[in-house]
Amino acid sequence: PTGKWVSLRFHRCRFHRCMRLPSKLATLAAAFTTSPRMMSAVAPPIAKRVPHTVTFGRVDGENRGPNPMEPLELSDDLFWIRDDSRKNEDMLQLLRDENAYSQHKTSTLDGFRGTLYDEMLSH
Repeated sequence: PTGKWVSLRFHRCRFHRCMRLPSKLATLAAAFTTSPRMMSAVAPPIAKRVPHTVTFGRVDGENRGPNPMEPLELSDDLFWIRDDSRKNEDMLQLLRDENAYSQHKTSTLDGFRGTLYDEMLSH
């Protein structure tokens, strides 16, 4: 065939046999179709912004190595999220909200997750 478009009329049976999706891929494709659940207007959690300055390089009173660079100050409005002790209730609540939001947005994939996990274990 010449030109941009190719007719599949003569290759219909062979084409459809090749394009059959395995059941797991069909499940995935169905999960990404537009459904009322996926279209629900749930807003993602937004982290509050708290002004904070982080200093890099030489800082008086701190050991930053034998030859630290000149001091550089950068603004990090999300520094408050870092909580190595895991006790900041605001940070923990943000994580809970983000987890709930992501569970809600991917809830149509629940069945597929189990199927995919089982398939991975079977190989």
